[in-house]
Amino acid sequence: GNDANYNRLHDVLWSRDGVSWTQSTTAAFSSGRFGVGCGVLGSRAYVLGGYTNTDFLSEVYSTTDPTGATWTFHGSGGFPARAGSGVTPFLGRLWVIAGFGVPVNPATGLFNDVYF
Repeated sequence: GNDANYNRLHDVLWSRDGVSWTQSTTAAFSSGRFGVGCGVLGSRAYVLGGYTNTDFLSEVYSTTDPTGATWTFHGSGGFPARAGSGVTPFLGRLWVIAGFGVPVNPATGLFNDVYF
């Protein structure tokens, strides 16, 4: 996300009730970003892609830490760099759906694809 000055953040917050939030880290990822895709598969939460102030990303991070303080970098994903993608678990896999980035369709800048 962004702060009030539109600086990209790479923090993680968690809540048990959706009302009270605790910040577990201010530097979970290699850089600040917005428009990440998020999904849970089994007991592992994933964060994929996003956009810095200059680049679209295909990085993949995951955690099993219930507070989100510790994340593991898995490298760049097997999908083109993007932000705003849908991510969902289905049939034991994490699926990355569409998004926007360096355009496959130059007229719209939108992806119309699916990866798992």
